[in-house]
Amino acid sequence: EWVKERSHLFRGATYGTIMRNDAFRFIRLGTFIERADNTLRLLDARYEMAGDQAAAVTDGTAHAYYQWSALLRALSSFVAYTEIYRDAPGARQVAELLLLRADVPRSLRACSEEIDQILASLPGINGRPAQRLAAEFEARLRYTGIDEILEDGLHSRLTDFIDTVRELARAIHSSYLEMV
Repeated sequence: EWVKERSHLFRGATYGTIMRNDAFRFIRLGTFIERADNTLRLLDARYEMAGDQAAAVTDGTAHAYYQWSALLRALSSFVAYTEIYRDAPGARQVAELLLLRADVPRSLRACSEEIDQILASLPGINGRPAQRLAAEFEARLRYTGIDEILEDGLHSRLTDFIDTVRELARAIHSSYLEMV
């Protein structure tokens, strides 16, 4: 709770006082890169914790309900889940919510859209590799369905997404922060 409170204070002070310049944009970039990475890692950890039965056998049990609910609460997405879905949390619905829903602030898609927009707003041509990667990632998420992700295997896709977010962070770093 202390960390959440301090985080909210920082975000409020940042939004309320800092000029909307490059420093502000890079603070926002860091926020969305970290948020995307954390969402992916927490979802993957929960899914892997359930083992091979994550999507089928354990969904619908009280134990699964509390585990998926705890994940959603940890990502401040439980209320969003209850507004969108009427049934108990399960692998399919939680993955869809946390990966593909643009209207959920902690989702991977929402983060990728923000990253894409921020990078597009930065001046100069140095960031083209990062901008291209962000645009490709955002389009990939926009046109991917949950069935496709689950068919490929959730863990496999989450690992791929984590690698893409890491690659995007490296591209941003090399485009904007490394001295030549």
